[in-house]
Amino acid sequence: MTANKDSRIAIIGAGKVGCALGRILLENGYPVTFGVRDTSQVLPVELGKHDSWRKNFSVLENTEAVRKAKLIIIAVQDKQIQSVCESIVNHIAASSIVAHCSGALDSSVLDSAKTAGHKICSLHPLNTFPTHAAAQKTFADNHHQTALYGEGDDSALEHCFPLFTELGFLCTEIESEAKPLYHVACVFASNYLVTLMDMSLQTGESAGIERKQFWQSLQPLITTTTSNIGENGTVNALSGPVARGDTATIQKHLTALEKDNSPLANSYIDLAQKTLLLAEQNGDISAETLQQIEKLLKENIPPK
Repeated sequence: MTANKDSRIAIIGAGKVGCALGRILLENGYPVTFGVRDTSQVLPVELGKHDSWRKNFSVLENTEAVRKAKLIIIAVQDKQIQSVCESIVNHIAASSIVAHCSGALDSSVLDSAKTAGHKICSLHPLNTFPTHAAAQKTFADNHHQTALYGEGDDSALEHCFPLFTELGFLCTEIESEAKPLYHVACVFASNYLVTLMDMSLQTGESAGIERKQFWQSLQPLITTTTSNIGENGTVNALSGPVARGDTATIQKHLTALEKDNSPLANSYIDLAQKTLLLAEQNGDISAETLQQIEKLLKENIPPK
């Protein structure tokens, strides 16, 4: 099933994800109405000022925005999705599709729409949206190749997947009950990666290296590491003192963190213990060396 460009799409919420999706829909010729609580609200991006989009673009109050839409995408914070759905459900045109963009929640949070006779689904674009400008840049055209994981009513996905495929997304269906763990996986890869990079930069500063300079220095290392993971998998991409069984270097690290009174000592040990599991799978170091490293790490866990 292909999406009809004569059918208006309503996006409820003018946040980073909503505006980014609105942009790429408008870029592909789809009519979009943004639903907002207050129509005097100025959108963070000037979507309505592009001449080629004017006839397809409008901003209305939430309940008005959904009246003529056959696809409603609720792009608000997770804690608001259910209440927003309940507040608009009596204004939605018959036999419409209602979707939300949460990574952690499944489509059951839209049960009020399902009870009212609509088809429901969740559609999570697997990308990062730290700012409006970054989100707009990501979805400036159809070449972004962002994965989109969806679940819900079959007929809703049969309508939405071709639409989002046209917009450049790589669509995959996921089981409803798998959504929380799926989202944890995304958090490890993106949110906690940012935290890990900050830990690296913080430690670099303790070593006397200016933050911006060190970030530039880390770029080739980061790029090569991610490339190695893609080519060889995590086990075979592993390098460093744990991977080669270098207990002396690990002890130097622990001593330096203790001397610096670093709050990151616990994090280093926790990550080293998890890295030890990868090193064991790699098979390049002996069982005896693995035990030595494990013992060293346990002995250096700071007291609580």
